[in-house]
Amino acid sequence: MGRKIIGAVILVVGLMTIGAQPPNEQVEVSELAIDPANQFIAAGNENGQIIVWSLEKGVRLSAFAAHDGRVRGLKFLPNSDHLLSGGLKDAQMKLWLWQGKKMISSFGPNGNGVVRVNYIANGFVAEDFSGTRRLWSYDGKLLKALKGEMKIRMLAAISKDGKFAAMPGQNGILIMDQKGETTIDVIKPKSPKISEIAFSEDSGYLIAGYEDGKVDVWLTTKGFPLYKELQ
Repeated sequence: MGRKIIGAVILVVGLMTIGAQPPNEQVEVSELAIDPANQFIAAGNENGQIIVWSLEKGVRLSAFAAHDGRVRGLKFLPNSDHLLSGGLKDAQMKLWLWQGKKMISSFGPNGNGVVRVNYIANGFVAEDFSGTRRLWSYDGKLLKALKGEMKIRMLAAISKDGKFAAMPGQNGILIMDQKGETTIDVIKPKSPKISEIAFSEDSGYLIAGYEDGKVDVWLTTKGFPLYKELQ
């Protein structure tokens, strides 16, 4: 296991790869999420399916059809038992009890397709392709719609504290400073065909999804990637 030190940061090289999704098919990963407790990884794909794995063991825990077409937007709720998802084609935001593959509620339609989902103190938020954000109550009532501007979605991830960014480059996944001016390190993924990338909420993990449906996971520490082989 290679190791190098940059200032006070130690990088340990390694990787966990989680199997293709769904079984025996190669379907591009379109969205990724890790729960707040860093126990579960969720991935949505181009076919509208959501797959959830154990982060510790790398085993699949649940897989179910969630949307008609590409999944855009995944967010675990604080209890980690519930998962919000968005559909780009069906324009629906849905709340799932993912372990039982049970849909609790559906919120929509949301303009020309959901691209981001989130939760707030009094409801759930779905952002559509035009940038409009719709606030829905827990019981499915539309409370307000706030018009915004269409945002170009880049294939990149920014840590929650804003200190680091990760983005695919010619030689691998580039880890850059908050200004995007300095490349601090380069992660060598097993495939160059990355379709989605994300940090966990505490920046403790970096995950990448691929066109063939696989998902790679890197353990991170001190706000900077520290990757090791978990499986």
